[in-house]
Amino acid sequence: MTWYSNGSPWRGRLLQFGLLLLLLVVVYWDTFHSMIQIWIRSETFAHGFLVAPVAAWLAWRNRERLLAVPPVYAPLALLPLVALGLFWLLAQLADVQVVRQLAVVLMIAALFLLVAGWSAFRVMLFPLAYLLFAVPAGEALIPPLIDFTATMTVNLIRLSGIPVYWEGNLIALPSGNWAVVEACSGVRYLIASINLGVLFAWLRYRSLSRRLLFVLASILVPILANGLRGYLIVMLGHISGMKLAVGVDHLIYGWVFFGLVMFLLFWVGNYWREDLGPAEETSGVSGASTVAHRRSPAWVAAGVVLLLAWPAWSKAIQGGRYEPPVIDLSPLVLEEGWQPMDGAPIAWEPRYLGQTARFRQWFRRDGHEVGVFVEFYGPLMEDHEMINSRNLLIAPDDFTWRKLSAGQRLVTMEGLRIPVEESLLRSASVDLLVWRSNWIAGTWVARDYLAKVLQALHALRGRIPQGATLLVVAPMGHRSEETRREMARLVRVLLPPLERRLERFHDGKGPGSRE
Repeated sequence: MTWYSNGSPWRGRLLQFGLLLLLLVVVYWDTFHSMIQIWIRSETFAHGFLVAPVAAWLAWRNRERLLAVPPVYAPLALLPLVALGLFWLLAQLADVQVVRQLAVVLMIAALFLLVAGWSAFRVMLFPLAYLLFAVPAGEALIPPLIDFTATMTVNLIRLSGIPVYWEGNLIALPSGNWAVVEACSGVRYLIASINLGVLFAWLRYRSLSRRLLFVLASILVPILANGLRGYLIVMLGHISGMKLAVGVDHLIYGWVFFGLVMFLLFWVGNYWREDLGPAEETSGVSGASTVAHRRSPAWVAAGVVLLLAWPAWSKAIQGGRYEPPVIDLSPLVLEEGWQPMDGAPIAWEPRYLGQTARFRQWFRRDGHEVGVFVEFYGPLMEDHEMINSRNLLIAPDDFTWRKLSAGQRLVTMEGLRIPVEESLLRSASVDLLVWRSNWIAGTWVARDYLAKVLQALHALRGRIPQGATLLVVAPMGHRSEETRREMARLVRVLLPPLERRLERFHDGKGPGSRE
């Protein structure tokens, strides 16, 4: 019997699942469209176009096992639908794109569970889970991968007996200079390797231990191989007098090397394959029963209501007219001897995008110079978010500055208590200490994920989640603790007048209100 036979209980269930899936795509199209746009513009996530076809092929391979299972409605699937919808709503309000995308992909699995039941869900678990590779996630791995690649490259160069100077992501040899940038992080190799490794492990192995070991190898091998690739490219450039591996051939050599490494990984992994025959693959599946024919359209209707509810709630919260408040950008007057400076003593500017307004002012006291940078952000819109991976202390194309370190710090002094992210930047002439903190509805937070949560919770109360990012910067000499003390003294007298301006900015009219 096939699924489309008149007597098959699966005919109606698959039709219901198809209609629910179509409704999901239509209602949450903006989220699906955001994934597609990333697949188009990013080589790292271009594999996303292949994920759905591969998942469909994996499901088709399991069709005989699926037909042997009775489809039974699973009302408990409504609970993950509620949870995923809430996550989507919070991510929508806080504009956390990857969480929105993850939520809608997981909704596909929840909808299948709803109409097919737990036994069928177990049969199709891997094809449904494989859809997660469609979510363009992994950019957070870029900084640690850059650090690892630079560390491994430098250590191998030193083992080769070549003098090398290393600072941050800059590697200097007698023959020339190299920079380990985003394209050198190996994140695209890693993501591609994990994608292929998981698929290979599922198709070639049956024991959980072998699957996990191969997936672990598909994670570790490209990381180590990318460090080796960095070393070989630097050495090729060094030996050739900076004539080879310094242009487009740099990338070509990288992909050729990655292809060779992947071939060897799968070639070795193929020796321990455990492919099963058709009879063994379909074993352990119960036959269809009469309970499969029982119809409960109310559960499907409940699923439809849940799919429609969250976008409607989001629109109700974010709708209405927004009246932007007037932002006071006049120079600040600070106490305790801090004198405003006429200009900026250091040619540094953070790369923040989409802000409603910006404020810049430098102060001097007792020979210490401290700068205040404030980025004001209004209602959350695409490309106008206060917390955005494209908001950087150093622009990607700015090779004047390098980030040497970054970490969390709690600044306390005479009643002052403010969490900051502290970064140390370096140029050819000066080191710059930078404190960054985000203000949201009267609360200072340094960690970006906490800022996103606060924005979402604030939006749930029907208010525009306006906020601001504060950057306090100072050139750092040999006495770093003295520089930090002066920065803390300035922040202590800065916060009262600045927070008054932020409160007036925050009190702008919310959705649906009128002047």
